[in-house]
Amino acid sequence: MKETKHLNYFKVENFKSFDSLELNDIGQFNLISGDNNVGKTSLLEALFFDSDLTNLLDNLFGAFRIRNDLGKTSEFNYLDFYIGNKSNREIKFYFKSNLNSSDKIYSLKSCQVESLSDKEREKLKTHFVHAHEHKFVASLYENSKLIDVQYQFHNNQKGADFFRFIPSKTYYSSKLVNYFNYIYKSKIEYETFVRELELFIPNIEDIIVLNTSVPGITSLELRIKNLDSSIPLSMFGEGSVKLFRILVQLKMAKDRYLLIDEIGSGVHYSRLKQFWRIILESAKANNVQLFATTHSLECMKYFKEALEEVEMQKGARYFVLEKVKDENIKAFTYNFEQFASNLELGNEIRGYN
Repeated sequence: MKETKHLNYFKVENFKSFDSLELNDIGQFNLISGDNNVGKTSLLEALFFDSDLTNLLDNLFGAFRIRNDLGKTSEFNYLDFYIGNKSNREIKFYFKSNLNSSDKIYSLKSCQVESLSDKEREKLKTHFVHAHEHKFVASLYENSKLIDVQYQFHNNQKGADFFRFIPSKTYYSSKLVNYFNYIYKSKIEYETFVRELELFIPNIEDIIVLNTSVPGITSLELRIKNLDSSIPLSMFGEGSVKLFRILVQLKMAKDRYLLIDEIGSGVHYSRLKQFWRIILESAKANNVQLFATTHSLECMKYFKEALEEVEMQKGARYFVLEKVKDENIKAFTYNFEQFASNLELGNEIRGYN
C-alpha cells in the first residue's frame, strides 16, 4: 500500500465469510485470535489490500496459491475464492492510517469482459490491446470513482513471493536465501541481524550461503564458535527457521506492516517469550506494524510477558473474532490492560464457545 504505512482503523465487506468486519483502535503490535474457521487467516488476507490494482491482484493471487498449494494454473476467476461465488458483490476496503486521518474506501469487483461498461473497457485496453481475448477482469474504485481495470491473472505470479505475509507453515526453502540476500547487502543490517538471531541461537559467528549439489540451488548455513564446520540452518529446527524468516521480513517491511499466520507454531513453549521479545524489539527498531494470529493460550501469555519486559504495552492490541447474531463475525478489541487482566483472571478470551 503506497500511501498507507501504519493502520489505525480497517474495515472489509463482502470478503470470503465476512459480510462486514471492522478493526478499531489498531496498535503497532496486534495479536488476533478466535475459534477454528472463524476467519483469522482470512482477516490477514483482507489486509493484503493495496490501492494499486496490480499489487492487489498479485497479493490475492499469491495468497490463493499459498492456501491452495497451486503450481501453474489455467485461466479462471480466482477472485470468486474471496467473493464467495456470490453475484453482484464487491469487496470493499475502508481504512484510516497515521498518514491519512479520513476514511478511504476502495472497492474491488470481478466480472467477465462482456459485462464491462464502455469506460471500463477503455481502461482495460490501456493494459491489453486485445482485451476481448481475456475472460475475467477486475475493477478497482476509490470512493466510487473508477481507478483501474485489469485482467486479473498475472503470468509473473509474483504474488506467491510477496514479503508482507508469512504463512503458518514456514518450511525452509531456497526463497529464504533470496530474502537473506536483501539483508546481506548491508553491513549494518547484517550485523544487526546476526546479533538478533544470536539471542535465539547462541554463539553465531557468521551466516553463509553455500551452493548445493543441485545446480542453481543454494542453502544457508551458520558458523558457530568453537566448531570447525558450518551447520545448515534447517538443522536448528522449525522455530529457528521461522524466527530467521520473520527477522528478515521485518527488515524488508521497514515502515510498513507484516502479516504472520499462527506466529507461535513450531516454537517450543520454553522459547516463546524470547521468540516474542526478539520479534517485538526488531519490529520497533524497523517501525513495522505487526498483525499476527494465534490459537495458543501459551503464545498469548508470552506475548504479554514479552511486552512487559520490553515496555511496549502501549502499542499492543488483542483482537478476538467471534460469531455473533445471524452467524456474522465481529472483532472485539482489547488494549493491553484489558488483555492482561483477562489472562491473569483466567478468563477465556479466545472466542471459544
